[in-house]
Amino acid sequence: MRALRKRFISMLGKLGYELRNINKHKLEDKIIDPDNYVKIKEQIVDDILEFFKKVPPFYSDEIRDELIIGGAWKQDLLERRPLQLKAIEEYNKELYSKLLENMFRNEMISGMWNISYYNKDLIGNGFPYQFQYNLHMFKFITNLSIDFLCDGDFGNKWGLLRNDKIITFVDPYKAINAYNTANLLNSLDNKDNICYMDLGSGWGSDALKVEKLSNKPTRVILFDIPLNLTTAYAYVSMNTDKECILISSKEGLNILKENNYKESHFIFIPTIFIEELSAVSPKIDLIYNHGSFSEMDYKTIEFYLKILLTNEVKILFEINSNESALNCGSHIEVKSLNFPLPEEYKLLKRSPTINSCLGHRYLESVYLRKK
Repeated sequence: MRALRKRFISMLGKLGYELRNINKHKLEDKIIDPDNYVKIKEQIVDDILEFFKKVPPFYSDEIRDELIIGGAWKQDLLERRPLQLKAIEEYNKELYSKLLENMFRNEMISGMWNISYYNKDLIGNGFPYQFQYNLHMFKFITNLSIDFLCDGDFGNKWGLLRNDKIITFVDPYKAINAYNTANLLNSLDNKDNICYMDLGSGWGSDALKVEKLSNKPTRVILFDIPLNLTTAYAYVSMNTDKECILISSKEGLNILKENNYKESHFIFIPTIFIEELSAVSPKIDLIYNHGSFSEMDYKTIEFYLKILLTNEVKILFEINSNESALNCGSHIEVKSLNFPLPEEYKLLKRSPTINSCLGHRYLESVYLRKK
């Protein structure tokens, strides 16, 4: 019987398959759907809708090519976010509020999530292997309490219940990346404070976790396209007592000129202001990017890196593809090894992501700027 099993496994290997025991980290818990509805503050919705009066969801046609939100990505957003776009167009506060308050069950985080989106058929069933593995690796790598994983109650979350808090499918993976990012920031010899930029902010969970782990007052700059940036603004604002500032004009960037801050705070900046941002912000200690660079064409990656790294950024921590995507339609995938980095940035480490256990195509790379 043992010999037959070996022959079967060998045959699978030759065909490009393998058998795995996926029960090692099995949770006895079931996915729960608590319907924990938290109302959003009216001022946050007002801020967002006023922001869109000045900064359209897809900018305008009179911007440089590298900043255009177009092609497959624009089409994806048009298809994925019809209600969000409708609420913006109609200045509909009620609709926008409901979308944000229920964001983990609707279109608001579409395209920013992995493993499984909300589906009533998931409720009451066991957890996907990737989540169980990531949860195990979070405990193994960080030695942090599981309580750290939950940012807060906003967004009507579903998933794993621990200590009266809901942990989402992606919280463990985000926490591992935040842990690594914060350790890099904490290793710097800054005397007073630190500045961290999340380029491609998603809904802000990574940034919240990094700020909690930073050992000095931290300026967190979240940098993204308008539809995602404003969702991050709502999520972070509802889950922190730190100051949150949504920038909708070039003049608003002047706040970055003040570098003697004593308290941590979050600043949300649309990508259209990248050149102005670089001009007024002389201090960015670490730039973090997860996946966005590989989803740009080469000239856009070159543009972003050239503009942002002129600020003498000390560390670039990026997690991007190093294999071409299969069946990715018209999306562009640039390999991370081909990124046009200035010669003064030297690779400190490169390793597969935690998600590589299921054949994930991304690598994480850390670059240090030579003094």
